[in-house]
Amino acid sequence: MILANAGLPMIALSWPWAYILIIPIIAIETRATRRFDVSRARRLRSVSIANIISTIIGWPIAWLIMFSFQMYVIPGGDGTYGLSTPFGVIASVTLQAALLMPYEDDLYWMVPSASAFLMVPFFFISVLIEDQVHKFGTPDLDSSQRKKLTWTANLWSYGFLVSLFLLWLAWSLLMHEPKQ
Repeated sequence: MILANAGLPMIALSWPWAYILIIPIIAIETRATRRFDVSRARRLRSVSIANIISTIIGWPIAWLIMFSFQMYVIPGGDGTYGLSTPFGVIASVTLQAALLMPYEDDLYWMVPSASAFLMVPFFFISVLIEDQVHKFGTPDLDSSQRKKLTWTANLWSYGFLVSLFLLWLAWSLLMHEPKQ
């Protein structure tokens, strides 16, 4: 049975894009980390493995954390905040970003907004996971250099992702024709 008022699980929209964009992300991270004393081949291999693992494991974990936070920690997280107040608008795309409430007339801007917001927890989970992978992929780097490499790579790739979502939001706002 399908419920017309069921929320929209954002992992279903964002996770496939992570797979579609994995090649440009690997290229961005490999390029962004070129100043570190690691050969290009080793960086490419380490960045590739780290991103594959963080996409397969990290994104769902981050989404589950956000979903659990939304459902069990936030008062009213499983209900709607409404879009009639600034707080309601902000809460609807941040506090409820994991499972957007069914505001059908406003999903054109809510989906890209929530997608951009979800990049924050996805970023931190990716950094945690990828740093562990880089321990094996870049053994010549000391711990502080490896952490810098991981943060640098992810700042560039998540900057790219957030930029894409913000462009999508701008396009959605410009192309949307209000109902009469």
